[in-house]
Amino acid sequence: MSETVRQNTHRVSAVIMIVLSLYHVFYLAFTTRGRDVLKELLPSFKDITDVRDNISYYLRLTKKHPEFERYDYAEKAEYWALIWGTFVMALTGLILWFPTMVGDWAPVWLIKVSETIHFMEAILATLAIIVWHWFFVIYRPSEYPMNFTWTDGQMTLEHYRHHHEAHFRRIILEWFEFNSDKHPRKKINKLYKTFC
Repeated sequence: MSETVRQNTHRVSAVIMIVLSLYHVFYLAFTTRGRDVLKELLPSFKDITDVRDNISYYLRLTKKHPEFERYDYAEKAEYWALIWGTFVMALTGLILWFPTMVGDWAPVWLIKVSETIHFMEAILATLAIIVWHWFFVIYRPSEYPMNFTWTDGQMTLEHYRHHHEAHFRRIILEWFEFNSDKHPRKKINKLYKTFC
């Protein structure tokens, strides 16, 4: 692969990443389901207690596994790390892509600092994928040989109930309320619609 092909591949990939990121921001801000997802992904005090309870469970200090919501603390941490990493990579990448334009209004050291940050963030992202993400999707004993949710966005009801017990209960409660005509149809949760 020549240097020109590598540069063009890198830049085309960068443009695709930025466009998809902007679409993601649009989706979170301007769709009902996107706002629901964003609300569920925001860190909460329960995440801190879930970390404590999960560590206690794995150290066998308690027999009760914590009941996670739609996203557990690890999923939220991975999501926000992805958001932060994407922002850093896009910003520093654009500075490196157009150094002469940036040099017209910014100090020269900004370009060198951006180069270092871009390189280190790439290493950090690669390690996060290999060490953290692959463990939870492939190498974790309960997921082996692989969690196939990434291929079609679906998981078994049993798996969802086991890992997201608190959210599963909310969905079931909403289902009972809906069936007893106590729940207005227009306020039905978007995720409930995917279950039923």
